[in-house]
Formats: sequence, structure tokens, C-alpha cells
Amino acid sequence: MKKIELYFLIDCPHCQKAFGLLKDALIAEPKYKSLRFELIEEELSPALAEERDYYYVPCFFLDGKKVHEGKITERDINKILKDAYKE
Repeated sequence: MKKIELYFLIDCPHCQKAFGLLKDALIAEPKYKSLRFELIEEELSPALAEERDYYYVPCFFLDGKKVHEGKITERDINKILKDAYKE
């Protein structure tokens, strides 16, 4: 399984939507609860945020590779989780 890094801003409405979609997806597919997540609030961890190449939040990385940036949908979340779960 791949590690999921999620860069976000606490006041960002798109980030709040991403968290809601993640919660729903984890409830719908319990197997995804075994995935490893690292949540990085960019204002609290500016040094970590500077290490990554992105402009918009939420921004998802799988094992260090950017897989999604910006406004997100349920379909996007499901793809990220599915790709992270692959062995």
C-alpha cells in the first residue's frame, strides 16, 4: 500500500469537502481504513509544504508523487484510495 499525503488549509472549503468525501469513502469501504495517511496543514508545517511542488489545496500525493490538486469530487477521492490500496 502507498502512503497518502494530503496538503490542506483548515479554512479552505475544498479541503473541508475533501475531508467529508474521505470520511464517507472510509465508511463505505472499510478496507481503506488500513491505508496510511499523513495530513499536512500547510500553515502549520510550511517547511513540509515547501518541499512539494503544488499550488492549490487540497493536494494529494501517493508515495511522493502528486496525483490530485485543487477542487475534488467523490470520483477523485475513490480513485486516489483505490490507487493507494493497490499492492
